[in-house]
Amino acid sequence: MVLGVAAVLYFLALVSGIIFLLPTLTKSFFALRKNKGANRFWLDSHNLIGVISLPFHIIIAITVVVFAFHDAFYGGLSVGYGERPLFEQPQKSTMAYSIKHLPTMNTYLKKVSELTDGYEVQSMAFSGLNSARPSVGITIMNTQEMMRNSAGDFIYMNPYTFEVTFSSIPMNAADVYTPLISSFFSLHFGGYGGDLGRWLYFIMGLLGAFLFYSGNLLWLEKRRQKHAQQTKPNRFMASLTIGVCLGSVLAVTTTLLSSKWLYLTGVQTNNYYLCCYYVVFFIAFSYAFASGAAKSAINLLYLMSLACLFIPLTTLLTLFIPSMGLWETRQVASIMVELVAFVFSGIFYYAACKTKHRAYYGERNSIWALSSTIQPYEDKKTVLL
Repeated sequence: MVLGVAAVLYFLALVSGIIFLLPTLTKSFFALRKNKGANRFWLDSHNLIGVISLPFHIIIAITVVVFAFHDAFYGGLSVGYGERPLFEQPQKSTMAYSIKHLPTMNTYLKKVSELTDGYEVQSMAFSGLNSARPSVGITIMNTQEMMRNSAGDFIYMNPYTFEVTFSSIPMNAADVYTPLISSFFSLHFGGYGGDLGRWLYFIMGLLGAFLFYSGNLLWLEKRRQKHAQQTKPNRFMASLTIGVCLGSVLAVTTTLLSSKWLYLTGVQTNNYYLCCYYVVFFIAFSYAFASGAAKSAINLLYLMSLACLFIPLTTLLTLFIPSMGLWETRQVASIMVELVAFVFSGIFYYAACKTKHRAYYGERNSIWALSSTIQPYEDKKTVLL
């Protein structure tokens, strides 16, 4: 529910921002004016990225609203159905099944081929085979279709009778709700276009992160210019921006790095994903408030650079452990992850250097300045020399 409300506000912010800026955007859409100061350059970059990525982020906002309030939507639809159930529930069978009568794997492959067109079976998960309600969940993949998510669609059926109990794809021409609901999942999670679609979603997601981060920086600087001194609300919002934005990115990169070492040491990775993320995030979040926005931004960016750098270095380390056979099965998509991590290591390091330079030699009254350890602004050239 909280995310649903946030998505509604995000949608309103996107649309209202475009409406207010539309007259000026038509005149200076692709203008990136560096010669008019850092604030103007950031504003031009913010506006350009906002317009380019607007359709994508509207899709994300709308689909989040659907996910958040789908129970309320179903509750509203159920009023029209009266006492009839909105979804048919599978009936519990009185027959006792035995695993001895389980069909062969080829039988399931043929059945899926009959039920679908162009889908390939990725995996099967059996449960309750000796109970009165046995089930098999079959994950299927077809990159030419809009799948429920990037991992594929699924079919749940009785493994003995092949009766379909639930599916993310329509089983007949009269089923209009299944493709409609699945389309929201597909649009949100990028379940179409294969690896190319996933990378495009990754890029558009980064643009959205930059849009949010740059928007906060511009808003804080605008408020700062209205006061002779920094106010407590401004300092609070600056620390909150750094803690949430940079803290979440550091947590993600650290979790990706830790997953490699957990895998190498034979530990169950999924058991520690969330723990690793939230521990790193809350440490970074607390550090941002304890040290202030300027200092924490510099150090968190350095840590992000190191975490990204160690991702490909860890993979290269496995070259010295040939018994693992990791490099024999490396795919292009996997190697691309290492290359992107290496590139972002350089980007974060460059951003840390620029942030440090701004903190020491930028405007004294800025919320991003390290005022307690800085030479006077007039001595800038001397300090640089």
